[in-house]
Amino acid sequence: MAHKRKKEVVEEVYDFVPPEFDENKFLENDIRGTKFLFVTLAFAIVCGIFAYVLGGFSVYLGLVVLIGGIVALRYLYPLARIPKESIERKTILGNTVLFFFIFLAIWILLLNFPFSDNSNPEVRDISLWVQDSGGNWVEKTVNGYSFLVAQQDATGVINITARVADNGGLSSVQILVSSSGVTGTYVNMTDTGNHMFSLSDTYSVGDYHFHIRATDKIGHTTESDVYLISVTRI
Repeated sequence: MAHKRKKEVVEEVYDFVPPEFDENKFLENDIRGTKFLFVTLAFAIVCGIFAYVLGGFSVYLGLVVLIGGIVALRYLYPLARIPKESIERKTILGNTVLFFFIFLAIWILLLNFPFSDNSNPEVRDISLWVQDSGGNWVEKTVNGYSFLVAQQDATGVINITARVADNGGLSSVQILVSSSGVTGTYVNMTDTGNHMFSLSDTYSVGDYHFHIRATDKIGHTTESDVYLISVTRI
């Protein structure tokens, strides 16, 4: 019995022909992408600085600049000689997001030290020391906002110390002491280092009220609470 011949299977051969590389178009797209990036970055930096300047009047003006910059961005590209027909929606979306984050980075950077000083000085750790007959300084315990000093425990010399700091620089640290209803005048405290300021003076029997005022170089001022020194005779 004759065997049937198997049909020969002819394999199709595909010749891969790479697409023609258009170098000019590639360079045009690369240059256009660089222009998009440059325009977005430059405009975001300018708007961030402008928002910082206007933010000195109101923070809402800074937000207006942000929104206005996002709207104006798409109209800015043609001015950079980027053909309008080549501006795709996804390109606008990506550059809008980039503009938003660069804008915020510049704005927040300028609002903080060392470019800006928007915080008041800090006055804390107020303490009182008396000098005993042996010349030793003894710290007195504060009760609320009152210090009690027994005259027999001291020579009359009292030192008031406080820690005063600012994220920029201090212009002055002053103290005002009043007694018997008579308001005194502000006098400068001595900088003893490590943000510590003090004043030493002689006090007789009586009640004295004092508070400390600190001013930084920008003009921000902080005043401490009012403290009482009660000097008694025992």
